[in-house]
Amino acid sequence: MTTTFFKYHRLIVLLAVVQLAGCASMQPLSNFARTGDTVMVSLGGTDSNALVSVLKKEDVNVSITDAAGNTYPVKVRNVFRVFSDPTSHYAYQSPSSSYSGFESFVDPYQGQWMAVLDLVDPGTDQPLALAVGQASFNISSQDLRSWVDYPGYGWSWTNGDLASIPIEIIAGTGSKNPLNYLAPISLSPLDSLEPEPQVEVTANGTPGAMIGGGMFVFRYVMSDFNNAKPRVFSTSPDPNVQLASATAPQGDGTALLTVMISNPHGFNVNNRKEDQNGNNVLLAGSSLLRSLRFSIVWANYNNTVTDANWQNSLSMVSGRYVDLQGNTMSELTPVLSKVR
Repeated sequence: MTTTFFKYHRLIVLLAVVQLAGCASMQPLSNFARTGDTVMVSLGGTDSNALVSVLKKEDVNVSITDAAGNTYPVKVRNVFRVFSDPTSHYAYQSPSSSYSGFESFVDPYQGQWMAVLDLVDPGTDQPLALAVGQASFNISSQDLRSWVDYPGYGWSWTNGDLASIPIEIIAGTGSKNPLNYLAPISLSPLDSLEPEPQVEVTANGTPGAMIGGGMFVFRYVMSDFNNAKPRVFSTSPDPNVQLASATAPQGDGTALLTVMISNPHGFNVNNRKEDQNGNNVLLAGSSLLRSLRFSIVWANYNNTVTDANWQNSLSMVSGRYVDLQGNTMSELTPVLSKVR
């Protein structure tokens, strides 16, 4: 691997720590660039700034306004998410409701959506005619909230506003960073970080009590997935969520995929850290309601299963949620959504 890859890996980690959950000032890496160069910016938290489970680069629009007041569209090369080190201070402190530090004010178990931008015209790949001096990015999407007031105080400051991310344009013309493994091969590791096609399973309804978990069975057409098993992943970094899956071919060209998700301490009835009595349930080992979700994922080179026909290839046979005593919670029903 080239030193370029390692350099950008360190930058990703740095930005994730500094700007986790969108609570810090949005700044590109680096703070200056030439036209034609590649920069990286944070788009905010996965469950705070992002209004969807999977943020698609096709739905993210970026423009830059230069020192002369000219505005140009910018090419969005990659959009992907990263998560903090599970042993970090953020991971340790954010579940707390003591508000003894800044991390306690932000939502726990957040990831960070990142965008790699090329300062070129999206249609021609030619460097933009940017004036030298202070410029700013404007990032917009119907799937993004530009700023989050975590404490809920109604503050007017816009630290971290996606609509105004400063960057200084310096003289000269650069070139897009290849961000590759080996130049002769030109494999891009950041392409491999983008989300694969997936169906997300979430709970619909209002729970009347703490949820213990759920049990589900899906049927899929094996040939539609090139005889490669779809895989099941939790999309929350919550360490208390337990997820297990198993596949069983049925001899008729289909296979059954069984999934169990659970937390012996329960999932809260909402996404607050406290229960109805004000007790912090996260510190006792419980999970947020939004952690009660998982995705069924397959390879992006599969052209058979599409957004329009995926239900012909994958369906739910049965599914139910249970409380901490194992009783079925009829007020909750599983919902399948094609999110990527």
